[in-house]
Amino acid sequence: MQKTIFKDWWLVALKGGLAVVLGILALAMPRDTIHMLTVIFGIFSLIGGSFLMTFAITNRQTLGHWKVILFEGVIDIVLGVFLLVNPELTAYLLTMVFGAWMIVGALFQIWFAIRHRSEMKSIGLPLTNGIVTLCLGAAITFHPLSGIVVLSWIIGFTVLLFGGLLLVLALQMRTHNLNANE
Repeated sequence: MQKTIFKDWWLVALKGGLAVVLGILALAMPRDTIHMLTVIFGIFSLIGGSFLMTFAITNRQTLGHWKVILFEGVIDIVLGVFLLVNPELTAYLLTMVFGAWMIVGALFQIWFAIRHRSEMKSIGLPLTNGIVTLCLGAAITFHPLSGIVVLSWIIGFTVLLFGGLLLVLALQMRTHNLNANE
């Protein structure tokens, strides 16, 4: 008779169930999801900046570039404060910057396709990609709240899938234990 290999498989199932709930919440409350991520990132920036500043100061005798590390810590702390004081504004602005970045990239793709049309067999794919990216970038830039919702949906579906896969894994562990003990 074999011994149970996967003890406490239910903990994996619990984590999977928690991830499924988190995924559903992210899908149901997209603005709150992005708000919380902004706050968490703000806390991370504050703590990480403090660590970097402490590291730079305590190693200033041995590091020739300690001031650069100190400056990075200061920037992290300033970013953290800004994120915590204005999480909605930060998410809104970052979404607009992301949309603008997409527009610039799309314009480059379109320019490249047109500029190098003689060297390519077909410019259809890069030109279409540029146009679609341009439209999505414009939609996100000029409607950032929709961009925030889409980002939250991506996070929600990813976490939901992760949680579902963990539940399947936990059930496989449980089945393996049952078969091993027969």
